[in-house]
Amino acid sequence: MNGRLRAIVLIALLVGTGVAGLQAQPWREVLQAPATKAVPEGRIDPITGRWQARYRVRTPVAWQGSAEATARAYLRREAAHFGWRQPDRTLAVDRVRTTPYAMHVRFRQTLAGLPVYGRYVQVNLNRRGRPTLVLSGYEPRLEAYAARFDPTPRLSATEALAEARRRLAQPEAPTTTPELVVWPSEPPRLAWHFVLWPQDRPDEWVVLIDTHTGALLHVRSQAVQERPAKATRAKATAAWTSTAPLPVGLVTGEGMVFDPDPLATAGVPYGGAYADNDDADTPELNAERLVVTLPDITQGGDGLYRLEGPYVRITGDIPGIADTPYDPPAEATPDAFRYTRADDHFEAVMAYYHIDRSQRYVQQLDLGTAVLAAPIRVNPHGFGQQDNSQFYPSQNAIVFGDGGVDDAEDATVIWHEYMHALLEDAAPGLLGDNEGRALHEGWADYWAASYVRGLVEAGLVRRTDWDFVFRWDSGDGTIWEGRRIAFAGRYPEDTNCDREDTPRQSCNIYKDGLLWATVLMEIQNVLGKAVTDRLAMAAALYLSPPATFRDAAQALLQADMDYYDGAHLAVLVDRLGARGLVDPDAIRLVVRHDPNQDVRIETDHLMLQVVAVARGDSVVRVQAFYEQAGQFVPTALFQPVNDTLFEGQIPWDGIPGRIQYYLEAETAGGWVLRQPLQAPVQTYEVDVGHVATADVLQVARAGSGWRQGGAAWTVDGLRTGYTTLVLLPVSLATNADRLRLHLTHRFNFGASCEGYLESSADGGRTWEVLLPESGGTPKRPFGAASPPEGMQHTFDLSEAAGSQQWLRFTFGCAAADPSAFWTIEKLELEQATRDPELRTRHATQLLAPFPNPFRRQVSIPFTLDAVRHVRLVVYDLLGREVARLMEATLSAGSHVAIFRPEGLAAGMYLIRLEADGKVQTRSVLFLPERP
Repeated sequence: MNGRLRAIVLIALLVGTGVAGLQAQPWREVLQAPATKAVPEGRIDPITGRWQARYRVRTPVAWQGSAEATARAYLRREAAHFGWRQPDRTLAVDRVRTTPYAMHVRFRQTLAGLPVYGRYVQVNLNRRGRPTLVLSGYEPRLEAYAARFDPTPRLSATEALAEARRRLAQPEAPTTTPELVVWPSEPPRLAWHFVLWPQDRPDEWVVLIDTHTGALLHVRSQAVQERPAKATRAKATAAWTSTAPLPVGLVTGEGMVFDPDPLATAGVPYGGAYADNDDADTPELNAERLVVTLPDITQGGDGLYRLEGPYVRITGDIPGIADTPYDPPAEATPDAFRYTRADDHFEAVMAYYHIDRSQRYVQQLDLGTAVLAAPIRVNPHGFGQQDNSQFYPSQNAIVFGDGGVDDAEDATVIWHEYMHALLEDAAPGLLGDNEGRALHEGWADYWAASYVRGLVEAGLVRRTDWDFVFRWDSGDGTIWEGRRIAFAGRYPEDTNCDREDTPRQSCNIYKDGLLWATVLMEIQNVLGKAVTDRLAMAAALYLSPPATFRDAAQALLQADMDYYDGAHLAVLVDRLGARGLVDPDAIRLVVRHDPNQDVRIETDHLMLQVVAVARGDSVVRVQAFYEQAGQFVPTALFQPVNDTLFEGQIPWDGIPGRIQYYLEAETAGGWVLRQPLQAPVQTYEVDVGHVATADVLQVARAGSGWRQGGAAWTVDGLRTGYTTLVLLPVSLATNADRLRLHLTHRFNFGASCEGYLESSADGGRTWEVLLPESGGTPKRPFGAASPPEGMQHTFDLSEAAGSQQWLRFTFGCAAADPSAFWTIEKLELEQATRDPELRTRHATQLLAPFPNPFRRQVSIPFTLDAVRHVRLVVYDLLGREVARLMEATLSAGSHVAIFRPEGLAAGMYLIRLEADGKVQTRSVLFLPERP
């Protein structure tokens, strides 16, 4: 719509919102979102030219140590362009949401210290703390009234509630506690704001009443339903009171559900045995139920199991909104929730299973933050014979109706309603205007259809028309029309709830919502379900009211930049641009590169392919920057293969390892884009050859003074002489191009102690001190002391490739030194080859036990040349088996077993290793300590 007067208009209460039966109520002044005009980099007020939204923010703001402080620095810097008056005073933090991928800071406008109703500013930052996408619903005109605005109400909260109930003809309606707010009219008005649940219809009204005159300023339904409401009925008088005992634990239960509905799994149309028939059972419908797990249901103190878990609470007690009594199931065993659809508890199991599944799927998407990971209350039969379902934001509750086909029998209805709850948690307040409500409906339709599409593509259902949501609930369109994900037009010319042009018809949030659902599905056609679902959920975190379809599209682009480094921008811009939701020319440069698919490893270089698309411009440079000796070095310019595909090389010295790089592209007009967007902090990585690391701090025997604490070993200088820590032998690959030991340790050798790492290639007969790559002498390879946090030394073993090496740590003191110590924290072997895999020769060998003789226990090391079935047994000299230490199938490499004689006499014992028919034996002498 055109003109600033679009912001506040007089309309009949709730006309066009799908809520029937209220036309007899008085006329109200209803706040609408301000008019807006799209420009290449955002949205502006069509009268003042001030920004209402900025996309792809370029304003450089240094990180201030926190997301809030950085966002405030941006507010101060850009205040004049947005019309923010003294933002440090007039914008109060509403919430901060931080993820590993992005940060979202929402502010609420205030006047005279009171919140302004429905007016927010959200600053989104990337993981490096740079502002990226900013949305502003701020009303600059209000500050002109700040000095003369009276924040003192004449009507008390109690008087205001009584007056509102009288004017709305709802004398007994329950409400929330009123809150003082500023109504953003001109001049502004002080108002009591509260939620009211009407007595004569299932609904939830947001009400604002003038604190000075008692006039109703704003009455709006914020309950969200799957479709436009039909005629309502009088509220039932019966009530249900919860008497469930306190929970004592969570267990896994079992139940039966439709998944998603019987028509889909049977592959049939609605009718005959596959019709509702007043909720009657048929053998055909019962056969379409599936046994499913019900995670984390509650066992009460009475021993009974109930459908109450960490994300769903099935209840009959939702005061003020659920008008039909319902007593939730309580079973004696956790697997007893296997009902037929004729049983009223079947819908309870459906709601629990599908909401729980939806929430756990959201968690799998790795958004970096929890979204509604708390119980939502659900009444599966709260509306009796009303053929609709609703989500109530203020109650965090969903109520399902039983008209036609019971709504909670259709998984798409459940997934749809739950998405409203997810969105309200991710982007509170979007339901405050028609365009936000249309977005809600589109997102919810997409979420339901995407779930069914996943089942179709996995081959789990027979009907493949996933684009028909509410198929069972609508009776294939015979009970009501249902909805198909098939919007044919563009934004804004073919929508009627937007604020950019004059609508051709009255606003229908369900029809307009189909545009958003359809374009998300078109994106899923290319990117697949997992990526699109993740982007769709993440995008909501970037929004605040009043948001438009264009804002949601930009949030989707920004989410891709933050979560995927812009890997899918070309697809997103193409699909969103075709629907009028983004201006492709405003995204002047798109770079696409996948190191898993677009890199070919040659003998001495990596061949890279990069897609670079410039809109309204031409690409003049594509280049890679690769890491070399701690610096990023540019490659030669990539050469064009065609208008959008470029090829170039990164040189490689043939040494196996990991190559890190990033890309940079530039247009003739001067646009420069890096991929990944966070480069050089983030880079692409490609492994060349094969690199393997292994922990080799596996002790075969420890000399006196060595003690273990967790994975570390420590020795101190309290005694003179030398002691060793001998490790299990390691087999080095024959084709290794690089062999390194990485030692992490802390030490203080002082003046009289020394420590060194030694190796032996002849089974321990002779030893050689290893010198680290950083240098050192055989007696002082590490220096005298490490920093308190320790240090790392690296040893080159490349010359020992193909051998079996024993390693030991030797520590000794010429004179006792209480301050001396050595702590070995980690020893890691790195082996790398240019070949596809490492080739290692292992020998099957029973090694020398240690200590020998022994008093309490003996360590028995052995190695295997391949995966072998092993028996390790101890015999006495008469051939009697006295201990079976091991009988298992083990991998190739080094192993160790421990023998602790219990009740055995002193003397000689034989250790026998059997490995796939081969036998080796060694003897040990047991000399127990004298009592």
